[in-house]
Amino acid sequence: MEVPFMRFLSNVRPKWITALCLTVILLCSSVPVAVAERNIIDEFSSSPSDFDLKRYLYFGTNAIRIHDRQTNTDISVNFPTQNLQSGYLTGKGAVLVTRTKSGTGWDDYSYSLYEWSDGSVRKITDGIVNDTMRNNGDYIAFVVRTDGQQHVWLFDKRDHSYRNITNENNYPFLRLISLSPQGHLAYTTTDNKLVLYSNGHTELTDITPEDNIAYDGSKLVYDDYVGTTPGNERYAILVLENGQRNELSDTNYYYNRSPLPFLFNNGWIVYQKQSQHILRSPEGEETGLTIPLSDNGVVIPLFLSSSGEVIYGSEKYYWYTNSQMNGSAIITESIHDSLLPYSGYSYFRGFEELEDGKIYGIMTDYMDFDQDVLFEYQPVPAQIKDIYVQGEINQLTKGESMQLNASAAPPYATETALLSCSSSDESVVTISCPDDGSRYYVSYTITAVGGGTATVTITAKDTITRSWDINVYSPLEGLSLDHSELTLNTDSNKTAQLQAIFHPADATDKQLTWTSTNPAVGDVDQNGLVTAKTRGTTMIKASSGAFTANCIVTVQSSQTDTTPPVIFAAYAAIGGKNYPAVIRPHTNTIHFTLPGSLPDSAMFTGISVHASPDTKSGDFTVSGFTRSYSFTEGVAQFTVQQLLGPEFDPLGDGLSVRTLRKFGGLTLTGTLTDYNGNVTQGKLILHME
Repeated sequence: MEVPFMRFLSNVRPKWITALCLTVILLCSSVPVAVAERNIIDEFSSSPSDFDLKRYLYFGTNAIRIHDRQTNTDISVNFPTQNLQSGYLTGKGAVLVTRTKSGTGWDDYSYSLYEWSDGSVRKITDGIVNDTMRNNGDYIAFVVRTDGQQHVWLFDKRDHSYRNITNENNYPFLRLISLSPQGHLAYTTTDNKLVLYSNGHTELTDITPEDNIAYDGSKLVYDDYVGTTPGNERYAILVLENGQRNELSDTNYYYNRSPLPFLFNNGWIVYQKQSQHILRSPEGEETGLTIPLSDNGVVIPLFLSSSGEVIYGSEKYYWYTNSQMNGSAIITESIHDSLLPYSGYSYFRGFEELEDGKIYGIMTDYMDFDQDVLFEYQPVPAQIKDIYVQGEINQLTKGESMQLNASAAPPYATETALLSCSSSDESVVTISCPDDGSRYYVSYTITAVGGGTATVTITAKDTITRSWDINVYSPLEGLSLDHSELTLNTDSNKTAQLQAIFHPADATDKQLTWTSTNPAVGDVDQNGLVTAKTRGTTMIKASSGAFTANCIVTVQSSQTDTTPPVIFAAYAAIGGKNYPAVIRPHTNTIHFTLPGSLPDSAMFTGISVHASPDTKSGDFTVSGFTRSYSFTEGVAQFTVQQLLGPEFDPLGDGLSVRTLRKFGGLTLTGTLTDYNGNVTQGKLILHME
């Protein structure tokens, strides 16, 4: 069954149609969804006007050429008239339509029908209405305008016989011709009544179809008006068979719907019911067809074969201003790599089902009309070639989850997808999706479990994969060292490796800086390796962002140490908090500057001094009184009562900040003595802001 509009395009081929291209999807009752595997039969520089299994038909302005595909020979025939318009191969040769008179309006043009057979050319008739030509199977139907009347003629391509159907029944033609491959005709009269012609018998019916009819001699399919809804006239598809008229359910559509709402061939019908296309068998059994959507979301039936195969293409609407060309153009895109360079945008010229039962088509490169191919259209299952992922998320924060979608591609693939998901490191990222392994489309959840990088993979058919990396950010919450104290020796055991411990362990902020408060005693590199330099004490600090961890390192020596004790830290306890002092090593001064924001009621309860581990004792003098104190592993602690005497702290609970402000602070002098007798002179200053 021919698609008239596509045949019309194949004859006219205006320049602005070069944007046309084809994506064709084949569906049939036995194969739910299939893609056309285009088996290229021939390539040529100019598309023929018609073809069959043995011949190509070409025509120019006043000559035709028939190419024998088997012998690769040509026969050329000159015509006595100019302006050949279209042509069709027949069993004995060809029939051609020529324009014999030009005019300013469409109705002013005059066309004639010629036949070529047995090496000669003869005219059949004048007055052809060119846009009424129907070519299907062994017959051509056309309309002839004579004496103000229009008559339907039927031409048999097998023996070149023809007859005036209208003269036989005296039912004047108005519009709509349906032609089956067996020569069954349907058309409407001037009062819009439907006439059916089959095997020499004509019947005038009471049917008044609207726009579309199809008739095969026993079954009639047509559309008809069924009612009105606000703002829209509504129509339905009906089937007439064995005297019974049946309306296909849920087929109401709007009048401006385009293109044809149904296709019909050899008893098969394909039509749309609501949002689904239905294939109806000659016996009346219906099968819902799963049709993949194109990029613009719409597909339409282009061709229905005699065995019930349906070829679909994507649809866009392009309305033409010429009244004889109204309708919609079909814009599609080629999808099969074997047609390169035709796999880009191509001008598709329709399908033909030839006598061998196979479907053929011609495609033209829209960039170059001199590049054409003839191909056999073969339905094969569409294979999965890729996986489409809705957003490849690359960055997540620990604890975050996202739900996304993945599907096998292309969307019209028919293979079992067997989609599955996996993660290369589930301590960093987990991915979950349905585990039945058979879904074409999955909704999967990605969860960031811990800091680091993991590769997630979605697999189809166990061989096709889509993988990408996900980086998970885990913020640092704390820092510590594997040792809080170390003892080294300048003669042996000179180095020690410190390890930083990040909290949590999977934190991704792991930039470390290592420093020593007294590198002359003990130094540290940026890998945390501590090296003893000379006898004394230092503090090793590891820093990452806002977090710091410390280790006190004591360096000993087997040689007699003449180095005096060193103070490296001191803290004043006020109001339950420790306030650090600034240590000035060159004068061994402990300098406290207490904030002025301290409340008067806060109590100063004592001081702790951190010095070299071998510091034995010390003394200090305040207001003429000298007091002694001892160190334990380099640390001395004393209360205000011990520091100043009971006269200043009779209850032993300290000295108030109000009193300190009254005194203006404290200044003490004193000494430190280590076990080797080395003495350090020092000073303690407590100053209020």
